[in-house]
Amino acid sequence: MQIRKTLSEISDILHKQSGKNITLKQIAPNEIRANYLVNIDMTLIGHGADHLLFQYHLGWGASLLAKGASGLFGNIKTKKLSVDMEKQTIQINLSVFGEFKDILKTHKITAAQIEQTVLVVDLEAK
Repeated sequence: MQIRKTLSEISDILHKQSGKNITLKQIAPNEIRANYLVNIDMTLIGHGADHLLFQYHLGWGASLLAKGASGLFGNIKTKKLSVDMEKQTIQINLSVFGEFKDILKTHKITAAQIEQTVLVVDLEAK
């Protein structure tokens, strides 16, 4: 079984969940650029049973601000995502998004990739 979502569909989900307009653009296989106030380049580097793991890179100006913020606030952790500023990773917990919640109750992620502007998540029954 697979979940297939275009980057445009994912942007719509993010807008629906947060009210923010976040644009996503593929820049290489498994690499996307997210834009909301600043550009964040993200590379899909792994997955767990119900989440995706990305390595992120900020431009030098945004990176400087983020390093200052991490000293004040530390890492960010919510139900939907966790940001580890030291490792520069973002974990997106798909199981809390309405679009994925029901299927991830009975299935787990076995593979994930981003190709031709489509996120493809392979699933198998738990």
